[in-house]
Amino acid sequence: MESWQWIFAFFIILMVARMVPRFLRARRIRNLEPNNAATNQEQPLITRTRPESKDMMVLGEINRGVKSFGEIKRKTGFVSHELEHILESLENKGLMRVDKKQGLLGTKIEMHVTDKGFKEYYA
Repeated sequence: MESWQWIFAFFIILMVARMVPRFLRARRIRNLEPNNAATNQEQPLITRTRPESKDMMVLGEINRGVKSFGEIKRKTGFVSHELEHILESLENKGLMRVDKKQGLLGTKIEMHVTDKGFKEYYA
């Protein structure tokens, strides 16, 4: 084989290697779907309950990937000074940490759950 044919063969193998897992995953999902509507009615609905305390509500939002103050405020519906107090108490308890990053547009503040906070939320 000439040198350019090896490159062509490599890209074909690469494409096939990426398509096969996707095909198998789609086929597996299709096989797991129920075939009739009766089985859908028999399965219980899983409802998501809200945590009791305000601290746990905020910790849950941070745990789900919400990192900014504005997003947490919008999703929980708390006023600014109340949310500041909750975030400060969570940080003092060691359930979350605050990262300050410098960017082109200024300082960016992100909140992340610690291992202790993760365990506390799911306990």
